[in-house]
Amino acid sequence: MFENLNKGGKKLSKYQVFAAQWSKHELRLSNEPINRRILEITIQRYEDLIESRNVEINNFSKEDMLEDKTINVAEYCYALGKLILEKMFVFWDHDNEDTANKIGYSTLAMVFRIRNKDMSKLVNFFNTLDNAEFIEVITTAILNIYRDINSIFEKHLKVPGASKALYSIQGTSDFQLMSFFGSLWITKHSDLQSGKLEIKQKYKPNYKQIELNLLHYYIYDRLTGRWSGTGDSKLDRIVIDKENSYIKDLDSFKIESALLNWHEDALEKSSINFDPISKLLYTVLCSYYNPYFNEKTYDNEHIIPRKQLSEIKKRSNQNIPGGSIGNFMYLDSTNNRSKQEFSLYDVIKPGYSLEQEMLTIQAYPTKTEFSEIKFEVQRNNGEYNQLISTISSRGKALITDLVNKLYENRI
Repeated sequence: MFENLNKGGKKLSKYQVFAAQWSKHELRLSNEPINRRILEITIQRYEDLIESRNVEINNFSKEDMLEDKTINVAEYCYALGKLILEKMFVFWDHDNEDTANKIGYSTLAMVFRIRNKDMSKLVNFFNTLDNAEFIEVITTAILNIYRDINSIFEKHLKVPGASKALYSIQGTSDFQLMSFFGSLWITKHSDLQSGKLEIKQKYKPNYKQIELNLLHYYIYDRLTGRWSGTGDSKLDRIVIDKENSYIKDLDSFKIESALLNWHEDALEKSSINFDPISKLLYTVLCSYYNPYFNEKTYDNEHIIPRKQLSEIKKRSNQNIPGGSIGNFMYLDSTNNRSKQEFSLYDVIKPGYSLEQEMLTIQAYPTKTEFSEIKFEVQRNNGEYNQLISTISSRGKALITDLVNKLYENRI
């Protein structure tokens, strides 16, 4: 069926090459739930390709596939990836075919302890895979771990608001997420070299410890750029070489130091647009105050208004870090759309007052601070030390609160 799928003349991806090479290696499926789902995904993929690309796929017949219940190894890798994407909805779009291939092939290589660059060695385990019961068991075990990972991050990366689930994930590395899976997998399961899936005795304490540590490492590695560039060798060190670093607690002083160093660098940048890490950190912090964010939608809001920052940038040589965490907040959409003035204090309607607890949670600057900043802006002499100081001190306060929340009640 692979023939005719690449008529555009583009260079084949390694997964397309595998699809061509492994097309003759068939796997017989059963009527078990996961087996049925794998077959459904495979059939749907070809039907979508026929409809979207208007191509003929040799030897494809939905009726024959439903009757024979047979797919090849490459089709299984794709279907596995698709199932993983569905479980990891916080991070991945389940309709992304390239990501489904990448995650499916890489995950299967991990469970068989194959280095990412040596993925072709999966051929040595084709006979093991040609067992519907084994496919049901191994796929279920894989999906359970990815489900656990997703549940950890779902509550912490969700942007406040009840109307639609949005997550602060920009810049996340696929290899970092797969390393989380690999760490939990080698903690829970013995090597698959025997062709049997075995659960280690007394794995639960270490498994739980890794789960508790993942958010810390996710943040720390984002701050330090550990997963920038290619990540396959880093992934292999965790899974193949069993350098299971996630089992070790990340010291609060270490993560606080990384946060403060990142913050100092951010303050040196003249920016208006919010950077992804600022949004990530603020979202995680807000997750610990979730009961207070009970409106339907919240917007990304500049504490010092964007309009003012744009004007300041035109007439000052000072670096104004308007896109850093110290100038970021979530504001319910109703207030945001009505806010035309310098601060929230300027738009209080008669008979209304600002909710002090919400202002405290978000470390919103005081009226006095805003008055001093407004004076600087109106003075228009090119110096904005109070503005920068307010952004800086608020950023540090948010970081302190975040570190405290990350390490509270870790049981």
